[in-house]
Amino acid sequence: MKRSPLLKTGETTRPCAPEVSPTAPAQSVVQLPSFTPELFGRRLDLEILRSFPSGHQLVHALVDWQGAKRGGYTVGLDVRRYARHVVSTGAQFGTHSLQTFRDSLGSDASLSDGTRRSYYSNAAAYVTVLAKRGLVPDDDLPAGFHSVRTLPKATFAESANNWERVKETAEFSQWLGSVAHIPNLDKTQREVLAVSQGWMGLLEDSAERVVRQHVADWEFADAAIRKYQAGDAERGWLQGRSIEAAIAHLYAMFGYVLPGSPEWPAGVADYCKKRGWNADRVRAALFPTAKSLDAFLVLALANPELAPNVDSVLFYSFKGCVTPTEDASKFRVVFGKFRGSGADASLERHHALVIGLQALERVVTRVVGPRFSSYRELTRDGGVPLFLHACTRTRPVQVKTLDPGMGAYMVRRFIRKAAKGHLALSPLVETVTGEQFRTTHFLTRSLRGESIFAVQRIAKHSDPETTLGYLNRVEVEASNRIRHRDYQNYLITEARARRAKRLGNGFHCDPDNAKQEQCARLDACGAGEDGCQARRIVLESPKIVAEWLAWSTHIEEKAAYLQEHRPERWTAVWGPRLIEYQVLLESTSATVRAEAQVYVAQVALLPLE
Repeated sequence: MKRSPLLKTGETTRPCAPEVSPTAPAQSVVQLPSFTPELFGRRLDLEILRSFPSGHQLVHALVDWQGAKRGGYTVGLDVRRYARHVVSTGAQFGTHSLQTFRDSLGSDASLSDGTRRSYYSNAAAYVTVLAKRGLVPDDDLPAGFHSVRTLPKATFAESANNWERVKETAEFSQWLGSVAHIPNLDKTQREVLAVSQGWMGLLEDSAERVVRQHVADWEFADAAIRKYQAGDAERGWLQGRSIEAAIAHLYAMFGYVLPGSPEWPAGVADYCKKRGWNADRVRAALFPTAKSLDAFLVLALANPELAPNVDSVLFYSFKGCVTPTEDASKFRVVFGKFRGSGADASLERHHALVIGLQALERVVTRVVGPRFSSYRELTRDGGVPLFLHACTRTRPVQVKTLDPGMGAYMVRRFIRKAAKGHLALSPLVETVTGEQFRTTHFLTRSLRGESIFAVQRIAKHSDPETTLGYLNRVEVEASNRIRHRDYQNYLITEARARRAKRLGNGFHCDPDNAKQEQCARLDACGAGEDGCQARRIVLESPKIVAEWLAWSTHIEEKAAYLQEHRPERWTAVWGPRLIEYQVLLESTSATVRAEAQVYVAQVALLPLE
C-alpha cells in the first residue's frame, strides 16, 4: 500500500491523498483518515491530535521523523502517551507540558526507571522536531531522567515462575546428573545450569517435532494437488471425500493462499476438523499462518550454535539463508541483523532447522516472486523474508510480514502449548519470551567452563572485553536472583510482624530466633538463603516496601564508590542486598508500590560501610 504524502517544512496543511482501502475491492478508492498514519507498516491511531489547530502538521511531523524507521511505531506510542497528557492537562506541546509530563512519570510507581526514561526521551525528541518546524517555541527542554543501570536480558532461570517446582519432576534428576561432572560449580550454579539446559532441550525437541509435522503437511498437500491436478478437483471432493481431496479442492478455488474457513465450500471445514485437520492446519499446509511459524521461531532461538535474537529470525531470515558448504554433510545458516553481524553457523544437513528453513523457503517463494503484487514492499529489507504469513483479517487475504511485537507472543503461545505435554516447562509459561533464549545460551556456555573466546564467537562481539563484562553480569544476576528467591521460609504476615522487631532496613527480626551478638550491625541480616535465620520479610506492606525502595536507591547511588573503594563489602553485603531488594520489589504489586511512595522520605538511611 502506498504511504500517505508527507508534509514538508514550509508547506501548508493538506489532506492525505486518496489511498486504496485494504478492505475495499481492487478498483475502489477511498479516503483514509489522516489521523491514523502509517509508521513502518503499522497504522497508529492519533485521533487525539484532531483537537489541535495544527493537528495535521503534528501528525506529519511524526511521520516524517519516524515513518520509515523500524522502531517508529513504538516511538509513536510514546508520543501518543505524551499527547494524551497534553490534552488531559489542557496544555500545549512544549516545555511546560514536558515538565508536567516528566513529573507525572516520576510519580507513577508502576513504571520502571528505564520505561520512564524512554517515555520522556521520545516525547522530548518529538518536541525538538516540532521546534525545528516552527510549530512550538524553541526553548530549553527540562532535564531528563538519570541514566539507569543497564542489565543483561534475564535468563530462563530468572524469568521462571517458581522454578523450584521443576525439582519435583522426573526430568530434574536426569538434568542434574548430566552436569554432575562439571567442576567449579556451587549447588545453585549447578542447578541453574541443569534446569537451563533441560528447558532449552525440551523446547528444541518440542519445536522440532512441530516443524517436522509442518514439513510433512506441505509434502502431503503438494502430493494431493498433483494427484488431482489432471482431473476435476471439485468432482474428486464430491465423489470421494478425503483430506487430500479437500486440500486439492481448496487449492483449485483459491490457490495457495486460502481465505478464512467461512468462505470455504460448505462441509469442507467440518470434515477436515473431525479428522484432526482444523482450519489453521489446512491453511498452513498451503502457505504459512502466523501460528504455524511459532515452532520455526522457537527452533531457531533454541539452537546453541546460532543463538540468534528474535528480530534476526523473524525479519532477517531471507531466501538463501541456508546454503551448502564445502563439507557435503553440512549447511550454512545465516540470519541477518539490523545492525552488526547476525547469527551464522554450520549445521548438519539433516538438522531439523536446516530441513525446516529449506522447506519454508520453497513454500514461500513459490507464491512471493518478482510478479507478486506486494513484492517490492515485502523485500525492502534486502530479500524475500521467509517468515511471511497469510493474514485473513484483510479482504482480500494479504501476505504480510509479522508485526514487530509478535515474537514475544509467538514464543509464549508455543511454550504454553508445549507445557501441556511437559510439566517441567510450566514455570516458563507466560514468563519467558524470545529475549531470554540468547542470554540463557551464554550463561550455560559460561557455566560449562567454555572460554570467553568461544562465547564471543557465538555472541558476535567484536571485543572479548564486551563479552567478558556481559557474562559477568549474566552470571552474577542469574545466580544471585535465584538465591534470593528462596526467601519463602522468611515470609510472615503484617499481623505476625507485630511481635517481631522492625529493623528499618526492610526486614523484621524474630526475637525467638535472634542471636543477639550478631545484631549489633544493620547489615547482620545477610541476604538470600545465607541470611540470618531470625530475619523475617513482610510482603505488601506500604511502609516496609518504602524501606526497600529507599534502601535500594541509597545503595545504587553509592554502588560505584563501594565497588571501587570497598569491593569486599560490596561483594559480601551491599551487592547481594541490592539484588534482594530488587527481587522483593518485583514481587510487590504496583498498587502497594504507589502507596509506599508516601513513606519513602521518612525512611532513616545510614552510611554504607
